[in-house]
Amino acid sequence: MTICDVPVKQQATIARLCPNLDSAVAQRLEEMGFAENALITCIRRTPFNGPIVYQVGGCVYSLEPAIAKRIYIA
Repeated sequence: MTICDVPVKQQATIARLCPNLDSAVAQRLEEMGFAENALITCIRRTPFNGPIVYQVGGCVYSLEPAIAKRIYIA
């Protein structure tokens, strides 16, 4: 499963990033807090397969589903 599968108002723990993810993207995600064992909360989903809003620590980010599908949860 990926963070893209987490329902709104639910939490999950990140297991790992996709190994085929571009290294610059992976590094930026880790800098933002999307790292192994991080707890994320799905805040909101936008219509028409738009960005998904997540809370990681004290910050809120939106990710495109194509990126969210490459972040695996435990």
